[in-house]
Amino acid sequence: WGCSSTEQFDITSYIFNPLIRETVDICPEVPTPLNPDAAGSNLTYFWTPSTGLSCATCPNPVATLSSDQFYQVNIFGYNGADTCAFTQTVQVRVMPPHGLETTPIDTVICDSIDMLLSATYSSNFITNVAWSQSLDFSNPFSTAANVTVTPNETEFYYVQTTDTLGCRDTAQIVIYAYPVDISVDDLYNYCEEIGNLTIPVINHHPNQILIYNWTPTDNISVQNPDGSIVRTGLEMDEIYVVDAVNQYGCHEQDTADVY
Repeated sequence: WGCSSTEQFDITSYIFNPLIRETVDICPEVPTPLNPDAAGSNLTYFWTPSTGLSCATCPNPVATLSSDQFYQVNIFGYNGADTCAFTQTVQVRVMPPHGLETTPIDTVICDSIDMLLSATYSSNFITNVAWSQSLDFSNPFSTAANVTVTPNETEFYYVQTTDTLGCRDTAQIVIYAYPVDISVDDLYNYCEEIGNLTIPVINHHPNQILIYNWTPTDNISVQNPDGSIVRTGLEMDEIYVVDAVNQYGCHEQDTADVY
């Protein structure tokens, strides 16, 4: 019969080169891309399970995990075509938490004293410890686990541990220094003709709330809200002592001689 037919087909070819990492190490609870080499790939990726992943159908999902996780990754050809396919198991290993703890707890001090600050950790992968008074650790002042500091005012101390993967953990200790700073003139001359003598006390830290106690109390007719006293009558020279205590329990004393 001599019948014939001619057909023409367009065949599109591409290179099937799936990129996938078999093992990935990440820091706990730190968002981390799992397959950066495949970012922007035209191949189709399916990750199962989707636990901790930002996306289960992207080449390079971001994982946020607190423990190890296995994923099965199915990779198909261009536009999801199943003519080419590859399956790989990916193990994501999460570095153990550092278990960073510090002592002492946040503390109130009344005077400038030496204080021992200590950092302990439970991880066996710690390679570095750093102490700093800036949260960015741009200027660490020690790399020892235990340091001695002498705060003169309220100070923030930060400690950071780093492990073999570069994972970091940070803790802080706050030393609240609230010394009382008052002053009273040393010497007063009482004139009987005037009758009353006011002895003021100056609080050099007005943000502190002070309670004043004067002794002896004889012949003190008035104690004013600002801590000053009014003295009436004087039979002999006398030394007055004022004890001031702030809201943090810190004390300071000063004296005034009246003659």
